[in-house]
Amino acid sequence: MNNELLQQFRPSQMINWDDNTKKLILLGNLNNQCAILILQKKPFEKKVQQLSFDQALQYFHNDIYTKYNCQMLSDIDCELIYPANQVHIDKYSKSDSIIIEETYDMYKEQQIIQMPLDWVYNILEKKKEVENIVFENQTFLILKDYVFVNSQSLDDLHLLALPFQRDIKSLRDLNQDHIGMLEDMYTEGLRIIQEKYKLEQKFIKVFVHYLPSFYHFHVHFTHSSHIGQAFRDIPLLQIIQNIKLKSNYYQSVALQYITKVRINQA
Repeated sequence: MNNELLQQFRPSQMINWDDNTKKLILLGNLNNQCAILILQKKPFEKKVQQLSFDQALQYFHNDIYTKYNCQMLSDIDCELIYPANQVHIDKYSKSDSIIIEETYDMYKEQQIIQMPLDWVYNILEKKKEVENIVFENQTFLILKDYVFVNSQSLDDLHLLALPFQRDIKSLRDLNQDHIGMLEDMYTEGLRIIQEKYKLEQKFIKVFVHYLPSFYHFHVHFTHSSHIGQAFRDIPLLQIIQNIKLKSNYYQSVALQYITKVRINQA
């Protein structure tokens, strides 16, 4: 691994930021092509002896409350997307959110604009991230999400289950034929986490996003303390139960989701 690409990145515009998650997203140029650089501060090390306040400056005091501006070294996680297309730019740009109520007909009629899935197929074909795979059978595999790969904290637990079948784009494509696979994903995911990471089931969230961030069906496993996206998170057990009640449940009901409307940057 090297940082040559990162050194060649030339930022041109800040397209998004989030003070809560300490994230900054830059649009720029790399080898005459668009590129996106995502910067995010990593969590503090949970070792109090490493803290130093030599350079702290007090800027507020009232009774028992005092505030300081402290300069502390903190690692920054950098993610480079290159080359980036317009879909990437729209996805990562600052935006407002609106609620859509989608029927199945609307889902079928829309032209799904999505990012390439080569990175997913690389995983399924064992070309990339083989070291992150924690379980595999003939139907699906489970691997560590890249955020969890780079973390030492169980609070950042995040595994993904990916089916080898490529025509299941989202939960809209699920029916009773997939119940066995979904139940196996649920069971094996929980087993792996409990055995490998010693985390009890009551602390494990298992869910699917709708809308998904990419259109190859996948299931998320995270720590219960994980701050999710409540409107998008649909528990896997609920999905299984719905399909058992009605095979074409997700081809019959309207689903609400939040979509983004890009804010024009000055």
